[in-house]
Amino acid sequence: MILQDLNRIRQITVIAARHGFGEVADRAGVWRMLGRKEKVEVSPETRRESTARRFRLFLAELGPTFIKLGQVMSTRADLLPAEFVEELATLQDHVEAIPLEAIHAQIRDALGKDVHELFAHVDPEPLAAASIAQVHRAVTLDGEEVVVKVQRPGIAERIDADLGVLRSLARLLEAVVEETGIYTPSGIVDEFDRAIHEELDFVNEASNIRAFLETHQDRPYMKIPRVHAALSSRTVLTLEFIRGEKINPAVLSDAERKQLAQNILEASFRQLFDDGLFHGDPHPGNLLLMEGNRLALLDFGVVGRLTRPMQETLVMLCLAVALKDSDSVARILYRVGVPDARANLMGFRNDIESILGQHLPTTLGQVDARTLLRDLLDLAVKYRIRIPKEYALLSRASISTEGMLRGLYPEMNILEVALPYAKELMAGRYKLNENLRSVAVIAFLGLCACGFIVGAFIAFAPRPPMYGNVPVLGIVGIAVAAALFGAVLTWYLFGGRFGKVSLSRFLKKRR
Repeated sequence: MILQDLNRIRQITVIAARHGFGEVADRAGVWRMLGRKEKVEVSPETRRESTARRFRLFLAELGPTFIKLGQVMSTRADLLPAEFVEELATLQDHVEAIPLEAIHAQIRDALGKDVHELFAHVDPEPLAAASIAQVHRAVTLDGEEVVVKVQRPGIAERIDADLGVLRSLARLLEAVVEETGIYTPSGIVDEFDRAIHEELDFVNEASNIRAFLETHQDRPYMKIPRVHAALSSRTVLTLEFIRGEKINPAVLSDAERKQLAQNILEASFRQLFDDGLFHGDPHPGNLLLMEGNRLALLDFGVVGRLTRPMQETLVMLCLAVALKDSDSVARILYRVGVPDARANLMGFRNDIESILGQHLPTTLGQVDARTLLRDLLDLAVKYRIRIPKEYALLSRASISTEGMLRGLYPEMNILEVALPYAKELMAGRYKLNENLRSVAVIAFLGLCACGFIVGAFIAFAPRPPMYGNVPVLGIVGIAVAAALFGAVLTWYLFGGRFGKVSLSRFLKKRR
């Protein structure tokens, strides 16, 4: 370990002790490794704060890498208790804007040309300045208004250096601290490493935006910015400028708030049940309100992806919760998760029954989904069941969306909107099963036909019973094979045209 790393570890340890985490440093043997223990006083105000709040303040004081670590961890309700997740979700970047000359130099290094050869104008005042990047309005040479997201100089190198320090601290914690949860400290650092490097690569974000553009092209109520590929790279991202304003329910009429809430919910369910691609951080700061109650979605650094089986599992989980079927909820969560050890399924089920009884006392329209999801994920952590990160990210996105909907239109019955999507997905699942069964039957009849043909050729050998000089068994074999072949052909060509009065049709009629 180089001297620079030791100095950084000393700095982190002092700040940790100042925020009331000195005992953890003692148990991990950090002071012993550094050679001496520094005396650090904890203020009475700090002692009165909750552990989660002290942890947030600790990360905020450490700077950009640790702020991003907290922000990433706030999307992973499977890693931390809900109190910590809610605190870390409030972490904000408070950084000074970098000079325009540095922005010009970054653009030149990333795109290989001087700024004036690429843009007609770049606004000297940034729209936003964060720890990872800075955003400026600009005008292309063709006269189009755009926004340019430019990565801060040296931020990747600083994050890599801090990741090395984090790995050293994680190994120290694993060696001496027993209570490291279902995710080891090194595992958490690895997760953060992957997440932060995805965010540092603007090519990844551009790919996410293009995917959203494709899935939302037929949704007039939702606007996704276009990517200017020729003006983008790994460290510079140029997007179409969207004119809009932050959502403020106070200045909207009742009709506008209702329509806007319906648009948000419609987009959310389409992302989940049609696209399998959803925005991972849909808070009000990432939404713009445009004319005509249209919405613009921003910031695609964090997105989630759901496979078809995951979508079906999600529907089954929601139905099980709605029916207060604690046994099914326990089994679904246990099946989709990865138990760290053999979990006490009966205890897990009993605790889920208690949570459902607490949160579903009357009707589903009165359910506080935020608290319900938080308690279910906390329970999974308690029983050492690792919930896949896609579901944890979905939980965070759902909580953010529900918060916006409550602010806009608290009278909305989410179930009435959600039910058609659930029915449609289950209808698709039923059709899938029906098609598999049809394929199996067709394959079986085809094999039977082949068998009869082979048997018929064998039976054509001159052996009794005979009708004249023709073997009777051969004729019978050919006839049966022809009948089976005709049945298979008819089923294949016309099977889909005959009365399929099926569950799928019933569900679609009921919508």
